Parts: sequence; C-alpha cells; structure tokens
Amino acid sequence: MAITKIDKMHYLYGKGTGTCKDCNRLKCYVISDRNRRVYKCLNYGESNAESTDWRLRYEACGIKNKVADKPAIKIYVAEKKENEIKGQMKIEV
Repeated sequence: MAITKIDKMHYLYGKGTGTCKDCNRLKCYVISDRNRRVYKCLNYGESNAESTDWRLRYEACGIKNKVADKPAIKIYVAEKKENEIKGQMKIEV
C-alpha cells in the first residue's frame, strides 16, 4: 500500500484536531476554464501538479495553522534519499 500525502504529514508532524478545512495554511485556487476549486496545503508544498492537490476532509496534522520551516514534501524526499543504500537497485511497479 502506498503512503498518502496526509500520511506523510502525520508521520512528520503528528495528528492534530479537526480537519484540514479549518487550517489557515490551506490555499484555494479557482480554475476558471474548468469552473472548479483546487486546494493546496502550503505546509506540504504547492505546485501546479495534481499530486499536491489537497482534500478538505483530511484529518489535520500537528502543525495545523502554523507555518512549517520547510515544505513537508522536501523533508520527506530528503529523508527517503538519506535512507537509500548506495548502489541499491530500484524496482518500481
């Protein structure tokens, strides 16, 4: 089972109370050509990619309404890279 975005946030910062909908670090973008809204968590990391889209119903993380020192995705990627064994082959399915 793949680790989800919100799982990464809970791993790094613990779980908070409520949902992400109530967090002031959640930013809403309106996509006019599609007539819909897209949400991004500023503490997770924002980009134009759908991979950083956020759900309002996610269980809040431990830094709800606080500013992270560094976006979580950058921390998680650096940590993952640090744990790799040099010369280890990667097999992705």
